[in-house]
Amino acid sequence: MLVFGENYNDSQSIGHLLVHLNPRLAGRVRPLPRPTSLTRQAKAKAVRSWVTELDRTIRGYEAGGRQVTAALVHRDADDPDPDGAVAIALSNDLAPLGRAHPVVPVEEIEAWWFLFPDAVEAVRPSAWRDTIPRRARDVERIRNPKQELQRLTGRRKKARYEEAESPRVAEFVRQLGLRPQGSSASYHRFGAVARSLT
Repeated sequence: MLVFGENYNDSQSIGHLLVHLNPRLAGRVRPLPRPTSLTRQAKAKAVRSWVTELDRTIRGYEAGGRQVTAALVHRDADDPDPDGAVAIALSNDLAPLGRAHPVVPVEEIEAWWFLFPDAVEAVRPSAWRDTIPRRARDVERIRNPKQELQRLTGRRKKARYEEAESPRVAEFVRQLGLRPQGSSASYHRFGAVARSLT
């Protein structure tokens, strides 16, 4: 199982969450740094070229004797997306690959981290303890979740959250076996995909 993201931090984070949601995938998930996902604004020619590059990468793994049962491709929605339109569009882009699944957090993957305050705080326990709200809410209503996470973690003049810490947050979600505290339609869609993989 290969995971592609907007950057390697995202690929690693999605990999940890996949195993968290479907432990049968342990040892079978391979996050890759390239090719990185395109933004929603990419033109048709760039999308075709990108899909060709994804296909070449997948076939390269298979040529090396490694089975690729699925490819998960992360792209942030960058805006509210209550109906999953960005995921549908990405799924259409990926259709030529036949076994690729979109992973589309709303607005950014950091929105999902508000579902797991214990995992966020575990990254820097002394600096970030009790900084993330623990209340059931729709985390997709948080505007600019990355900036909000940085604001909350930086309030005590300690090191604030940086995107490079995202894989550690996801790793703690998996290690601690955490359940979401709140709701997120995009995380729910991702969970359904993760649990369907064999």
